[in-house]
Amino acid sequence: MSAPRSTCRFAFRRAGLLILAVLISSTASLAQSSSRDAAAGSVWGRVLRAGDDRPIRHARVELLNSSTGWASSTLTDGNSKFDFAGLPQVTYQVTVTEPGYERLEGTAEVAGKTGPLVLRLRKTEVSAAPRNATPINDNVVRCKS
Repeated sequence: MSAPRSTCRFAFRRAGLLILAVLISSTASLAQSSSRDAAAGSVWGRVLRAGDDRPIRHARVELLNSSTGWASSTLTDGNSKFDFAGLPQVTYQVTVTEPGYERLEGTAEVAGKTGPLVLRLRKTEVSAAPRNATPINDNVVRCKS
């Protein structure tokens, strides 16, 4: 019976070492993951209408890292908010577009949690054509039959 006990002890020791190795590996992975998360930044904010600060829902906000060419975009939510997470901490080109509004372009330096960015869009000026406007092409072509 002594042989089975030593086999049993060996199996428990082996299992204990395996569990210890898994725990050490998991702890190292968590440490690496948290250091990556600490190095990652985020940017958040709102898109508002210039003049009265009314929220603009579903505006497209795009970030572009011009040094790598990486880009990402999102739409503002019902409260005109946007959020980007897990970003490298660099300077991004920011572009905001929404039909009926002028395009907004600028830059944002992401350093940790950056925000709130308040981005204001101006309404596009729609000029009404005068009533007595002359058509652009006022030439008349007549064909003889």
